[in-house]
Amino acid sequence: NVHYSQGRRGEGKFHHSWVGLNNHVFTVIAHASPPLKHNPGFRQFELLIDGLSLTSFPRIFELAKGVTINHRSKTGATSTRRVPVSTWAA
Repeated sequence: NVHYSQGRRGEGKFHHSWVGLNNHVFTVIAHASPPLKHNPGFRQFELLIDGLSLTSFPRIFELAKGVTINHRSKTGATSTRRVPVSTWAA
């Protein structure tokens, strides 16, 4: 599917979610342009899988040692959990 939308300049945020394989929820958040002022942690494009940012997922070199995943809920609360590789579903 391809999405196209057009709006006023101030409405520069796109948000779309869908359910994929094994009922995982994928969310894309895209901003039309970066902020005018420096904003640490800002990402112009973001992919969330079941509410977790793709950038919080382990990198290939981390796979053998298990990883720590940081998660921020919709309320702004953060949690950290260590996930051993053996618990990951294929």
